[in-house]
Amino acid sequence: MTRSKWTEVFASMSDSAFFEVVRHYLGPVSTPFHKPDLISGMEEFFGNPGVFQRLLEFIDPDDAFLLTYIAFSGEATDEQLGRMIPDMSPVILRERLLNLEERLLAWSRPGPKGRVYELTPAGRQVKDAGFLGPGAVIGPGSEAVSPKGVGWFDDNFLTSALAFLNESVPLFRKEGGWRKKTLESLKSRFPTLFRDSRGEERLILAGRALISAGLAVRREEVLEPKMETWRDLESMKDAQRRALMTARAAAGRSIPSDVAIPAIRLITEYLPINRSWEPDQLARLFHLSVGTTPLSPSGARRIIAHLELMGCLVSDGSGKLCRREIESHESQSEHLLSVTPVGDITLNPNMGLFCDLALTAEPVSHDVVTTFRWTKERFLTGLDYGISPKKLFKGLEEKSGRAVPENIKILAAEWEAEYNTMSLKLGVVLQATGIRREIIEKTGVLETFSHSRPAGGIWLLDPADEERWREALSDVGIDRIPPVVTPSGRPSSSIQAGSTDHPPYLPWNGIVKTPEICQFSWDKVREVDIKPVIEELAKHAKSVNLSQQEYITFQERLDRRVILVPEQIRKGAWRYEVMSAKGLDYRGKLRLAEAAINGRDDRVEVTLAVGNDVVTRLMLPDHLEKDGDDHVLVGLSLPEEEEMRIKIRKIGFMKRIKASLF
Repeated sequence: MTRSKWTEVFASMSDSAFFEVVRHYLGPVSTPFHKPDLISGMEEFFGNPGVFQRLLEFIDPDDAFLLTYIAFSGEATDEQLGRMIPDMSPVILRERLLNLEERLLAWSRPGPKGRVYELTPAGRQVKDAGFLGPGAVIGPGSEAVSPKGVGWFDDNFLTSALAFLNESVPLFRKEGGWRKKTLESLKSRFPTLFRDSRGEERLILAGRALISAGLAVRREEVLEPKMETWRDLESMKDAQRRALMTARAAAGRSIPSDVAIPAIRLITEYLPINRSWEPDQLARLFHLSVGTTPLSPSGARRIIAHLELMGCLVSDGSGKLCRREIESHESQSEHLLSVTPVGDITLNPNMGLFCDLALTAEPVSHDVVTTFRWTKERFLTGLDYGISPKKLFKGLEEKSGRAVPENIKILAAEWEAEYNTMSLKLGVVLQATGIRREIIEKTGVLETFSHSRPAGGIWLLDPADEERWREALSDVGIDRIPPVVTPSGRPSSSIQAGSTDHPPYLPWNGIVKTPEICQFSWDKVREVDIKPVIEELAKHAKSVNLSQQEYITFQERLDRRVILVPEQIRKGAWRYEVMSAKGLDYRGKLRLAEAAINGRDDRVEVTLAVGNDVVTRLMLPDHLEKDGDDHVLVGLSLPEEEEMRIKIRKIGFMKRIKASLF
């Protein structure tokens, strides 16, 4: 978001509004005038230390709350702000936004999806003074003792999860629901998930994260791991991997990673410890931090519930949540893992993701420590994935600080030798006769691409290199090569096609960024007693000898916090419009209605006869409809916000109430 300048702010106003603003803050505008000079005068006015101090004194918690949303949610429209602040009615929200514009703390400009709100230079000064930040949105919270502990969704869990997925165990019944036997097996293998009655919820959340991150795809009854994505994940830094997976578990695919990660880090890493908040307050903070990204209030609350289920947030015992204080495990073990001569492997806490181990060893239990066991069948499965035993043992020795027992290496070498006695490759059989065979054999064009030559005129080619060997054949004059077909004679496009299950929506780079809002205050805006200021300004107003109408206008403007210094209070400072019409003045009432509709959220107060009574109603006008010789004023009743339809001729008295002074 660009930092707006005063020239942009004032350029967005109509000429009438601009001169009204100048007259209000600086006094009468004499002619001839130079508009840039008037703008410079406004800059000097708001740059005055005394004026700025008074501006700060008038900032209350409601102002700071709304200004924080404008400051940190990006270029939000009024509709988007309404979605982010669902507990504030649209009418009240619009009224408060207009007041912030009157006070020149915020301004708006037309955008493709509605009016876009930004801070003015004065609003940014309020932000820099520490009045805006997370504390303005969720308050200071309650004192609480944050319990220490270790979350379950960590690298050890991911290693165990990959090992389990590698077994291709059917998880689901065809008619839906978990397979009972599989669920019992999961309970014994993942006791840290099933430590209480919420085990299945944690299991579902974990599966949601794996699928959302593109690490697994559901194939009917099983979850199939996508190894290229696991390797990408393994290559990431620990903090980046943790941030990505936490975001994918909590938010799923509802919002992009580069939006979800900073928002979740705000709550899981920057939320002050030893303080607790209501879940709805934290949902409000999350909603703020995702900015203009579409997210429903219920979606924000669901994400907070997921963070609690993951152990990132914990209950303080009264229904409020606080950030879990992470207990370090660095001193619990000298090394990250250990390997015994019988093939048992133990991963200690803080051990990073280790895909090679997950593919070559059988998972036993994921608990405080995670245990694996080497078996021949699992080791051979790892070889199917192309695991290099030499590289695997090197990784084990680096992470354990000790040599892998020699008997394990010997046994692995025997298994590898047995595995390599047979090989099976997927290939494309190219058969050529006549002059084309002679050209291929004489030029040797296919030697670098061929697995073998089963017979004369036949070559077994690597399907992954199809583009290259077609190009090489073309270079020696062999064109119009037919497409690859299956044994049934159908064209095959799947042999060389890459996986389409790796989702394109994951940005893997640069996603661990600190949210800007973290640099600002977690404290609530202090309450300032402005009664002495109000009394001082009121006393000055009486000394100026304002007329009754001028004094009423002064009081209205003071209530709206646009009177900052005594110099603004002077006779003849404010101009007046005709704001009411009554009786038979049909044209006057019609013009008032039209002016209110054309204004920004102006109200009208109407008095009319209902039965034997005379009632006064307040409404937000929307439009006029023709009804024969009469007009019907259509709008919303206030504060009920229900549709009203009133004929102009039936209105005995109409008063226009401007929602904005300028």
